[in-house]
Amino acid sequence: MGGWTRIRLRTAPGAALALGLLVLVTAFLAALLPLAVSSGQDRAVRETVDAAPADDRTLTFSFDRQFDMDPMGENSGLAPLIMENRTRIIRDLTRDPLRTDPAAVSFGVRTAPYWPASDPGLPRPDGKDPLLQLDARAKLADHVRLVSGELPPDERDEGTDAAPPKLRAAITEATARTLKLHVGSVLHLRRKAAFVGGPGMADLPVEITGIVAPKDPRSDFWKVDELLAKPRLGALPAPPGPGPVPSVWKAALLLSPENGPTVFREFGSDLGVTYNTPEPSAYWQLPLSTEQFGARDVDPALEQLEWLQDGPGLAELRGQIQGGLQVTSGLPALFAEYLTLRDAITPVVAVTAFGVATAALVVLVMAGGLAAVRRDAELRLLRARGGSLKAVAARLAAETGTVSIPAAGLGLGVALLMAPDGRLDQALVCAGGVAVVATLALPLRAVAALRTLRAGTRQDLVLAKPSRRRTVVELTLLVVAVGAIAAVRRRGTDTGDVDLLITAAPVLAALIAASLFMRLYPLPMRLAAKPAARRRGAIGFLSLARAGRTHAASALPLLALLVALSTASFGGSVISGVEQARTHAALREIGAEASIDGQGSLLPPAVAQQLKRTPGVRTVASVRIEHGLAVTEAPFSVTLVIADREQYARLSKEVGIGAHSAGRTRAEFADVELHALVSPDIAEALKLSSDPGSDTDPQTFGVEPSFGNLKIKPVGVLDRTPAAPGGSFVLVAADMLANAYPEYAELPDLEPNLLLASGSGVDGGALRKAVQKLAPAAAVDTRTEARARLGRSELQSGAERLYIGGAFAAAGFAVLAVVLSLLQAAPERKALLARLRTMGLGPAHGRRLLVLEALPQLLAGAAVGLALSVVAIRLVGPGLDLGAMATALHRPSDAPVRLHADTVSLLVPSLTVPALAMAAVVFQAWWGWRKRATEELKAGDRE
Repeated sequence: MGGWTRIRLRTAPGAALALGLLVLVTAFLAALLPLAVSSGQDRAVRETVDAAPADDRTLTFSFDRQFDMDPMGENSGLAPLIMENRTRIIRDLTRDPLRTDPAAVSFGVRTAPYWPASDPGLPRPDGKDPLLQLDARAKLADHVRLVSGELPPDERDEGTDAAPPKLRAAITEATARTLKLHVGSVLHLRRKAAFVGGPGMADLPVEITGIVAPKDPRSDFWKVDELLAKPRLGALPAPPGPGPVPSVWKAALLLSPENGPTVFREFGSDLGVTYNTPEPSAYWQLPLSTEQFGARDVDPALEQLEWLQDGPGLAELRGQIQGGLQVTSGLPALFAEYLTLRDAITPVVAVTAFGVATAALVVLVMAGGLAAVRRDAELRLLRARGGSLKAVAARLAAETGTVSIPAAGLGLGVALLMAPDGRLDQALVCAGGVAVVATLALPLRAVAALRTLRAGTRQDLVLAKPSRRRTVVELTLLVVAVGAIAAVRRRGTDTGDVDLLITAAPVLAALIAASLFMRLYPLPMRLAAKPAARRRGAIGFLSLARAGRTHAASALPLLALLVALSTASFGGSVISGVEQARTHAALREIGAEASIDGQGSLLPPAVAQQLKRTPGVRTVASVRIEHGLAVTEAPFSVTLVIADREQYARLSKEVGIGAHSAGRTRAEFADVELHALVSPDIAEALKLSSDPGSDTDPQTFGVEPSFGNLKIKPVGVLDRTPAAPGGSFVLVAADMLANAYPEYAELPDLEPNLLLASGSGVDGGALRKAVQKLAPAAAVDTRTEARARLGRSELQSGAERLYIGGAFAAAGFAVLAVVLSLLQAAPERKALLARLRTMGLGPAHGRRLLVLEALPQLLAGAAVGLALSVVAIRLVGPGLDLGAMATALHRPSDAPVRLHADTVSLLVPSLTVPALAMAAVVFQAWWGWRKRATEELKAGDRE
């Protein structure tokens, strides 16, 4: 068999090279798909974890003072050595895939940022003492660079009953600069409820011994609790009561690990019971290491987290460390976010993957069929000389396997070079499947043809009557496909997983269309040939007659063509739908083409002038906006929007959000009452009708912005408005406010805190650079930048790349299927051209005949493919939500984003693929005419 295989490969090197190239490309695509998907999922889960705040991606183990029975004893569990031993126990029980970097693990004892320092000279924004946090963290020296002074000494000050202990601490440069401290400063912490009256214990002094700077401010040692590195301005923890919430500085003091027991004693439960203060706690922080973490680790990690937080692992930890140990982490929420996005995108991706795989399978089977037809005489001779079907099949399998298996391996290797981080097992299965199909296609096709030895007969649709068995098979497939599509239509909802019916719907529809097409297509061709027979000239009649006698084997290329067209059109419509949904979501997020938010500060008039001069800006609206204002007559809060009526109405119309007429608004604001347009939820709560002719008298309600009190009467309803795209809002005209409240007359026009601009192509970077000089605290954002943020997830970009690549791959397989069908009929065409030449037809007539013969089927196939694409989109659309692929989980609303047919995406594949196929027909006609007639007109030639 080996010698026969070598001889065959030597005598037909071109066919072997073509098969190898086809298998190489197909195996490469088949292997690259799972590799790219798994590699993208790995990057996506690492991206999700790494982009999260450090405390969310950290496992935190902690217990407070009430669970440490002897915090000051000789065997205290808070001693540094014992704490380090407990760290090893925790890390030993935190098994894979929850891998942690030992250098990033931190542990110690800390308090909450609750304890006020009463010393003079400290910054007090609203007259409140800064709140301090004490943190006795181990291995501090390994993570800091000493700027001045020295680190806190490793000693414990027990204190006495008469005098409290004196603690020593280090602070960072940022803390020293903000709180105006230096080496030698002494802070006195009031050990009583910070904002509750009554007697307390003596103040606890803390001496600053050194000022340090982080060696690596980006490390998790500092990021898990960012208060360690720099202070922050926050609100008081106690309820502030009515009026504005006062701000207070919060900062951290870094103690020696030896002072952990002292912190527990001095700030522990005795004080907490008396004043309801937060307990100090011992803690261990283990940030997740994502260096080797992948998508396949998510489910085991969730199981491990459940085991640690609420399962046997927690009981084991409590038995070895402390009875009251608690395990907290934000990792389950992060993993759930990733899984939600992955599960939403995967069904969308599966549709195009299944379509491309089907087209590739058809092309591989066609390649085997083409080889079987070309070698039919040879194989029948082997059979006539005593060769068994098993022997013939084994020889053919050895021949094709010698080419296809190495080619598939090479394709797998190229795919691994492009995506080395993907899952190898899935890629092996896919590439191996391609090799198996390519190896067995020729033997199986040959065995099927050799089972019955028949004289050569015409195989066109005129005389080739389908057998009963074939009719039964076709009807069975047709019934199954129709039933599956009917099930898809009846269900028509999201399943939350890969739905096989939805995934296969375009292919099933293509199968139905191909079956019906092959049955019905010859009829109109034969009818059209009758009047053509009465016209002068033979070209028209011959082309229509031959088109009506289409070869029975053309069902496979037609199926491949229809599947590829529907897949390419479907993929283009998905990409178009994603782009439109993302653009719409970005517009709803920003409210306009560009926005400049004062972030609580007022914007100078020069900023508006600068925005008007920006290229691409058409209209600028100055807005005064205040969020979260309580409504006196209803239990909800609103956003107050104060804007110039003309500018704002023009901008709303241009951006397409909450468009309203400025003239109509002026009529509504005709009296001295402060009338307003409100959102639907406010209108519903106040029983306001959106019907202009309604006689319902709207209820007046009050809001309290920062500049005073307003009584507002709603007179109209807007679904949305640019300044507040989401949530409840009240829109008030600036001139109406000036009429109703003269004391606020200059506020809306002269002191906006938000600018909105309509237009196109605004450069956010240039605008940000220009505005920064005029309003350094202002936040500049554009619709283009918001749109880019909505699509930056690795899962989203990977799905989009897959759809784009799938559309091109499907189109390529469609053209290849048509070319293979042309090659299969090439000998017959060459013989026809030779005979026509002997009858006096010139080269132009021959080329015209072949083109006109192929044109009806290509045009009809394109039309059917276009209709099929629309049908497939209508079938699959109700079962797919493109929202996750468009905007990830950052949607402006929970409404699903459905798939709709896109005209360009439908027409481009339906016109391009037939045009390429027609070019192949023209080339074959030109090439075939170059052969001499004597090469074809030989005795014994088959028709």
